[in-house]
Amino acid sequence: MSKNISLNESIVIVGQYKGFGGVQSVHRDLINAYRKRGQIIHIIYNFKTFINFFLNRNQKIKIVYFSGLSILLSPFFFTCKKHIFFTHGFYIFEKFNKEFKRSFKRLIYEFLITNSLNLYKWVICIAPSPVSCLVNSLKFSKKVFTVHWGVNDEYINFPLLEKSYKFHLTFLGRANSQKIKKTSIEMIIKLFIDSKIVNSPSDLKFSFLVPKLNEYTQSIINNLKEEYNCKIYIYENQSNEKIRNILSETLYLFNCYEWEAFGITYIEALCMGCNILIPSTSPIIPIIENIDDSPVFKFTPPDLLNHNYFKNNIKLSANRPTFKKVQYYRSTFNWDTIIDNIHEVVNV
Repeated sequence: MSKNISLNESIVIVGQYKGFGGVQSVHRDLINAYRKRGQIIHIIYNFKTFINFFLNRNQKIKIVYFSGLSILLSPFFFTCKKHIFFTHGFYIFEKFNKEFKRSFKRLIYEFLITNSLNLYKWVICIAPSPVSCLVNSLKFSKKVFTVHWGVNDEYINFPLLEKSYKFHLTFLGRANSQKIKKTSIEMIIKLFIDSKIVNSPSDLKFSFLVPKLNEYTQSIINNLKEEYNCKIYIYENQSNEKIRNILSETLYLFNCYEWEAFGITYIEALCMGCNILIPSTSPIIPIIENIDDSPVFKFTPPDLLNHNYFKNNIKLSANRPTFKKVQYYRSTFNWDTIIDNIHEVVNV
């Protein structure tokens, strides 16, 4: 533990930590990592916990973390000198009339956060990837540091005993039209055949690990069944233990979103012995593709680049990564090390 933080000094995390999503996952992992160090943690996620905290506070606050709109509450913690704002992702422009309600909420969200950060000069911004750092520093006109996120101990300590796999491809997360695309999946199927992992699309086994199966994802699954005769396994709202078990039986985790700001599911998969198959534009690539014979495979996103000029000439591996490679990722994405990096950035 950082020698400059006393166990009598508390850490405050303001924002949601229950449920699905990157924000909740980061907060839960951060909470567990600090508790493992013996640190006093206060979690503020609604009005009741906010009031209770100020009525019962009796420790000095060393660091307070914010995500999303919780940054509006920063002035209430004026006695704490270290305020950290996790920028998480960034929005990609979409037609405003495509989903009016969602677009309007996005504009209000960005307006409030941008103006808060312009006003709160004391807040230190941290992004999880270099691209997210660049985009958010331009958006907020503020210096943003880069510190990647990690995975919890259950992923790091999970015993990997088998090199065999049950599923060729697994999707993990909240499925939508950005993360699962028909054109990209067609390309992925072709890569599997060209790489001689399977002889035909009907040999492919897909698993979809999603909080809830929506209409769009069901249409993609129906297409895979009807057009390609692929074998599909659907797992809704599964426990973390079940998710880890499925990843440990997967050859490739895939995602089709070209601008996923980080991708916690990517590092979870790497720490569970999966290869990952993602667009070549993915912001996380500089963080994860830095070892020989990397298990990170990139495809050219068909919605961004013309395939007459930029073709997919990669050959996929038919094997899961070696345990030595998995150990590299497990040590890299250990939250204990990451917390030390954050402390170094904010000088505590």
